[in-house]
Amino acid sequence: MWGSRCRHALLIGAMVLLTVSGGFTASAGTGTWSTNGPSTGGNGLALAIDPTNPSIVYDGTGGDGLYKSIDGGDTWAPANGRLPIPLSVVSIAEDPSAPDTLYIGTSLFSLSTGLWKSTDGGGRWSLAEDGIPASDVANSLAIDPASPSTVYAATNDGIYMTLDGAQQWRFRSDGIPTGSSATVVAVDPVSSQTVYAGTWKGSFVSVYKSVDGGARWRVTGLSVTGASIPTAIAIDPTDTATVYVSTLSGGAYKSTDGGATWATLDGLSGQTVRALVIDPRFPSTLYAGVAPGVFKSIDGGITWAPSSEGIYNLAFGDALAIDPESSVVLVGTCCAMGGVYRSVDGGAHWTVQADGQQSDTKAIALAMAPSSPQTLFAGTVDYASVYRSLDAGLHWTIADNGLPSSQPGWIDALAVSPTDAMTVYAGFYLMGGTGDSVFRTDDGGRQWTATPLTDASVFSLVVDPSRSSVVYAGSSEAIYKTVDGGRSWRELDPGGIGIVYAIALDPSNPRTIYAGSTNGAYKSTDGGRTWAAITTGLTTLWVESLAIDPTSPQTLYAGSGGGAGGGVYKSVDGGATWSGTSLRAGWVYSLAVNPTDSQNIFAGVNHKGHRGVMVSSDGGGTWALENDGMGSEQVNVLAVDPSGTLVHAAAYPGVWELTLP
Repeated sequence: MWGSRCRHALLIGAMVLLTVSGGFTASAGTGTWSTNGPSTGGNGLALAIDPTNPSIVYDGTGGDGLYKSIDGGDTWAPANGRLPIPLSVVSIAEDPSAPDTLYIGTSLFSLSTGLWKSTDGGGRWSLAEDGIPASDVANSLAIDPASPSTVYAATNDGIYMTLDGAQQWRFRSDGIPTGSSATVVAVDPVSSQTVYAGTWKGSFVSVYKSVDGGARWRVTGLSVTGASIPTAIAIDPTDTATVYVSTLSGGAYKSTDGGATWATLDGLSGQTVRALVIDPRFPSTLYAGVAPGVFKSIDGGITWAPSSEGIYNLAFGDALAIDPESSVVLVGTCCAMGGVYRSVDGGAHWTVQADGQQSDTKAIALAMAPSSPQTLFAGTVDYASVYRSLDAGLHWTIADNGLPSSQPGWIDALAVSPTDAMTVYAGFYLMGGTGDSVFRTDDGGRQWTATPLTDASVFSLVVDPSRSSVVYAGSSEAIYKTVDGGRSWRELDPGGIGIVYAIALDPSNPRTIYAGSTNGAYKSTDGGRTWAAITTGLTTLWVESLAIDPTSPQTLYAGSGGGAGGGVYKSVDGGATWSGTSLRAGWVYSLAVNPTDSQNIFAGVNHKGHRGVMVSSDGGGTWALENDGMGSEQVNVLAVDPSGTLVHAAAYPGVWELTLP
């Protein structure tokens, strides 16, 4: 039913949506769409910061290869020359004496795709795995700082080592039991003949140490059962006898005597610790990537506290890197809304750093703040997330603290108060049929709170433009209304209305309400107390979207979907009668009118095999496809800036912008 498409039109505050009739031509040619997210950029599995120029950062992703930033993570570009994309980059090592020389370990679906080397900062790559079995994955790489042509690789077969910059690798696991998998390797930054390796075999997790550059290995005092897989080894650069080890399900450990003895870090007990890093400027400060988020210690690991504000609440901290000059921290996350986040204040706050990385975020809801049109909120299918932009979509920040990550479903509707750009309502589509239905934030998404409306999937939301405490929510089988900003709700009874995909308020008289649903169109003239069906002339009763002409409120437009009756209908008598336009067949997901030129109309459609945006410059008399730059995408919501110069489109994937002449 509605799950087959999972998108429905939305009217928000001052956004005016409409469409009319017309023919169809190939291209409107009014501009080119572009997108800046929202996105976390995909799974961030490995990170490296150039030790000589911390503005240069590398991000190893899960599937999209390697990205490179030359501005500290503000923007990214692929660095995949000759790499067989798709592939995942699981490890990165950078030559400290020649930072353009890089080594990466790669895989795809847990299968090796090689160990690669670049000497031009990722411009071109060549296979550099001679001596390592083709099926083996380099889980971790470490370079000898005193002799950078010496590189260690922790692989599923054990430890390999090269003395000639990866021209030839040799197996160097003497002393490590046969059949052990090595998952992490680290070189002492002061005494580079000292190397540590984390291994696992069966249920045994061990840390081995070599004091002769990997020729022979001996087990340290850490060899435990049930601790899963070693994930990181961090060596204090000011006191290299102090070593930390993290494990996938056994917490973390610390040694102050070069591995002879180890103590459990109680603050991480029971945590899934996927990454660990020491701040080189303040070695008593450590960060741990956990599942989910980040923990921080400022006392050498004695105590730990969550430090994840701004990181999506199901994102696992998979990789960590610290700018050695400024202590800016980067975390690469995976699994749920994975990507790279950056903190410039010691982990107190994090922001997504994904500009330039591929977006696969499915934007299903979009709201523009009537009092601040530069402020946008986007709701996504991906793990019920909400993103916020303060600059008309150029940059996005995740804003979902308090939203129910464990509640199956997604954010299907958003609406912003007409007077306060930071007061937002979010409607939840409940996959399981039960749970909280509408959430409210008063600080732009820094903290959301559930309202009392529950157990009803919400597909549309609208705030009364004249009374910001009045909100209407369209759900499956009913319309709900609050007059106190969501503190209480009451059910309105249109009678057999079906699933309510769209709600529109007459801008000249907000007590006049229109609703579009799976059973047609409905109208109330008394604030929702009584309703009447308005379906005369509609050849289909599935109404996806509704809009009111801002210059003539008796003129309405309805976008319908499905079968031969799908398309756009128009009424000039307040919905009493409808007539079909020539834009027929298919689905009309979303509609928008340029508020400065009511003849300039946009429609998100699936029309006769064409998906994307159609535009009319003559009030719907003629239509043309407007997909340049975007391609054929499902456009779920459209919004035009009040200046009439910028169109926003929530689509699969991302939010797109089109600048109008």
